[in-house]
Amino acid sequence: MNAQGMNAQGMNAQGMNAHMRAEVLQHQASQRIHSTPNSRRNSTETDLRSSQHIRSPPASFHANSTTEEYEGEYDDIGLRSGHGTLKFSNGDTYRGGFLEGYRHGRGEIKFADGSKYNGAWEHDKYHGYGQRCFANGDMYIGHFDKGQRCGHGKFEYAKGDTYVGAWSNGKINGY
Repeated sequence: MNAQGMNAQGMNAQGMNAHMRAEVLQHQASQRIHSTPNSRRNSTETDLRSSQHIRSPPASFHANSTTEEYEGEYDDIGLRSGHGTLKFSNGDTYRGGFLEGYRHGRGEIKFADGSKYNGAWEHDKYHGYGQRCFANGDMYIGHFDKGQRCGHGKFEYAKGDTYVGAWSNGKINGY
């Protein structure tokens, strides 16, 4: 539909975006099993993840996971919101904040391989200050932007070396 068509129907771009978002949210809610929207209730949800329901977490998070179990709070339209625990069939477990269905705010994920992340989240990605511990003993403490090490941070290698300094797009950016 072109801009003239939207104006002819009396719907501006903002109204169209709100309408499309409502349709997407309605579709996502219909994909859930055992989930009834009640504000701020505790419940258990089993979610069969379709390609339309996945919200682009980093590939390393749950590439082999097809089911998950959620226990926690929901908002008025049935999306995870507030505090909760999300367990994936591959053994990963996230405990922390949610907003509009995304991992958001403070939270910790423990991966099945023994690695973990504890810190700030935004839209299912590490974002802000956090600590990432790897299964091999390496550890990064610092800032993240959209899932990537960014800004100032400290990386301690299990073999004893340490880098403290600038990061950009997940890579060392400086001396």
